[in-house]
Amino acid sequence: MHRERLGLKETQPVIGFVGRFTRDKGMAELMGAFRQVQQQVPEAALLLIGDYEAGDPVAAEVRDLIEQTLESCGPASCPTCTPITP
Repeated sequence: MHRERLGLKETQPVIGFVGRFTRDKGMAELMGAFRQVQQQVPEAALLLIGDYEAGDPVAAEVRDLIEQTLESCGPASCPTCTPITP
């Protein structure tokens, strides 16, 4: 039921992250790892739930990559987050 609501196929692999989008949470590494996963498993989806934090911002290029490749939303402003798949 939840997969359907998010637009995900029943058998589609999903990598999820819940937390603050900050440097110390490894967002740059996550985005790089997901790119590698997509090379091997093109149907994989990345679901991010969280928000940016001014106190420990990700690098501008990481933020751009996040915003270009998937939909992200803050926990209070979004009841569901729809992953963007390749």
